[in-house]
Amino acid sequence: MKSITIIGPCYNEEDNLDEYLRRITKVLVKLNLEYKIILVDDGSKDKTWQKILENSKKNKKIYGIKFTKNFGHQSAIMAGIIAQILIMYFLVMLIFKILLSY
Repeated sequence: MKSITIIGPCYNEEDNLDEYLRRITKVLVKLNLEYKIILVDDGSKDKTWQKILENSKKNKKIYGIKFTKNFGHQSAIMAGIIAQILIMYFLVMLIFKILLSY
């Protein structure tokens, strides 16, 4: 099965986040893709982070990163890319360790 990681920089998106995630997951499921969604709260002043946490509890394929202040969408995207690289690295290391134990 093919997979994709979506990185979503978020700044004061409290009112839009649920609809964004509903639309994105609908398309990903329709395309039969395995997916991860990494949402990066770029120092929002509203309840964006709470919305990210709520959605990540409902859907284990949604992850969140929180910045303490606004660094800009480029930094948010880079943080998402780095997070995905680290997830892949630790997954590969875990599989490697399991294989070596046999």
